[in-house]
Amino acid sequence: LILERGADVLELLDLEFGKCTLVVAVPETSTINSVDEVPALTRVATGFPNITRKYFEKLGKQVEVLEVSGTAELAPKLGLAQIIVDITSTGETLRKNNLRVIGSILESTSRLACNKIAYRTFEKQISELLARMRGGSE
Repeated sequence: LILERGADVLELLDLEFGKCTLVVAVPETSTINSVDEVPALTRVATGFPNITRKYFEKLGKQVEVLEVSGTAELAPKLGLAQIIVDITSTGETLRKNNLRVIGSILESTSRLACNKIAYRTFEKQISELLARMRGGSE
């Protein structure tokens, strides 16, 4: 979410849980086998429109991004999009919806983040909290 929203925050600590991957997926029946094969103007359903646009722009692919919230995996079944970009940790939801991964955009974990003004205001307290979370002293 930090990357998607372009949030101007300090990432203080990787909490090392909640690992997931933002992937590009297509229906099992699709003839598309890699992101290189995605045709121009393909409709992509995602809850991560900014990351998705930037990803396909870097690949030189012009796609139509359809922002959805929560259920991108249903978009191909409903005829709303040909492919999706969504997060997955085990791939189970993708499999249940007859989707397969054709590309990975990024890997992520849960992070402790802080707004920069709050950090400057409460630097001592935040540093103490981080030290406790890391199990040492700072």
